[in-house]
Amino acid sequence: MQTATERENNMILADKLTAERHTAKNAVEEYVYDMRDKMYGKFEHYITESDKEAWMSVLTQVEDWLYGDGENCKKQVYVDKLAELRVTGDCVVRRYTEHEGRQPALNMLGASLVHTRKIMDLAVAQDEKYNHLTEDEVKVLATKEQEIMIFFNDACNKSNTQALHDDPAVTVASINSKRKELEDKVNPIINKPKPKVEPPPAPAEPAPTDKTAPEGTDAPMEEGAAAADPAAAPADPAPADPAPAPQDTPNMDLD
Repeated sequence: MQTATERENNMILADKLTAERHTAKNAVEEYVYDMRDKMYGKFEHYITESDKEAWMSVLTQVEDWLYGDGENCKKQVYVDKLAELRVTGDCVVRRYTEHEGRQPALNMLGASLVHTRKIMDLAVAQDEKYNHLTEDEVKVLATKEQEIMIFFNDACNKSNTQALHDDPAVTVASINSKRKELEDKVNPIINKPKPKVEPPPAPAEPAPTDKTAPEGTDAPMEEGAAAADPAAAPADPAPADPAPAPQDTPNMDLD
């Protein structure tokens, strides 16, 4: 005998399966309505008229089935039915998506090619910004630019001549891949920094002159400078001693 917990778990599981079944059924129904509307809208030119008629017939049949024999099918039945519809529908969607994205992708690739060519020309002309690139590096730029340019021109020609209802001859992914291939090859060269030029050494400053006179010598006096110490001036000459006064000689009788 089932316990209350087991019965509750079984009810939860049954509710989950029912919800998943309804979700799968609704996905089929929404897909049918969406594709039928777009077949007369943005997807109109991406499928031939004969294929469109056959496709619209399939969509109508599936819609009738959903409200008839397919009303209460298991989840997997609806999952398989949606996958069957997508075989045709996804081809149309892919053609539309590729066409919408192809020209922007080509524009970006073309811009990268123009940029590469511009840098090559500047390098060849020894422009100051790129004159550090070597001859071999410029050759690498030229080789890769020419290789990708061939792909670019071919992709443009195919894009311009392809019918919208045909599968894309050149995909957006392949165009983006070529742009990445180009940039991965040339950007390390283009962005290589110029070697740093060391500035010339500054001139050596003259050694300071020591104006202190050597010990025991008088410092030379600057020309025109007066003696600052009055004591250093020469003294007035001392007055000469007076000459001795003449003495009287006594008279002596000489006999």
